[in-house]
Amino acid sequence: MEEEVLLGLAAGFLAPPLLVRPHDDPADIGHDLKMLTLGVAASSSLIAALTVLLFKDRPELPPSPAQAQERAGRPEVTCQGFARALRRLWANGNYRLMLACNGIANGSLNVVVTVLSPVVLSHFPDGQEFAGRVGVVIILAGLLGCVVFGALLDRTHKYNIFLVGFMPIALEMSAEVTYPESESTVGNLLFIPSNVLGIAMSMAFTEIMQRWGDLSAILFVCASLAAGALLASFVGRDYRRLAANSGDKPAPSRGKHELIVN
Repeated sequence: MEEEVLLGLAAGFLAPPLLVRPHDDPADIGHDLKMLTLGVAASSSLIAALTVLLFKDRPELPPSPAQAQERAGRPEVTCQGFARALRRLWANGNYRLMLACNGIANGSLNVVVTVLSPVVLSHFPDGQEFAGRVGVVIILAGLLGCVVFGALLDRTHKYNIFLVGFMPIALEMSAEVTYPESESTVGNLLFIPSNVLGIAMSMAFTEIMQRWGDLSAILFVCASLAAGALLASFVGRDYRRLAANSGDKPAPSRGKHELIVN
């Protein structure tokens, strides 16, 4: 999942400076923006249609023993069960830490995506294409980190040692510490603090840059990432899903009518 997101971000950095050129006539800029938005709408519609037509809800065979157990014991979906699941997730200290860590990591990424061009242009006037290339380099470095760290995680299962390419780590670690809760619910909730912190951090970055310069604003992002790394070090190694897959111990029970959505 993270790789596709990063490839999309890379395309987002590279394409707009090439398609929207710096014209003297605002009408020409408007035409370029119209063509860009039409291209985004067409590609998004095509991807949505292909997803609906070609993607299955789930594989025919469970991909792991934990998934097999979950399918065999799939209970009735109820609002009460969903509310109880939310309360259990909030009571899980490891999951709360993952919410904070993932929010900080992806909030910092949102800051970079939002303010990269103004920062670069403040030092390199008319450097729109250069700003796009800088963004592509940043994303490709993150993509490399996802591949390398993903392979290390498969071998070591040490989820709390990395912050680069944090999204796949956060999804996997959250599924581990909250099993047998619904992985879709656990994963989707991770994006709420990411969006909230992304907005707040972008506003704070802009304010700091206007008051004290871009170096202070960049140090603010670095300090936020350091805080996220520190929080990640406190996540306990409660690998419930791994234990269920290996058969070491029975997984915790949800109760009779809890929500499972996958």
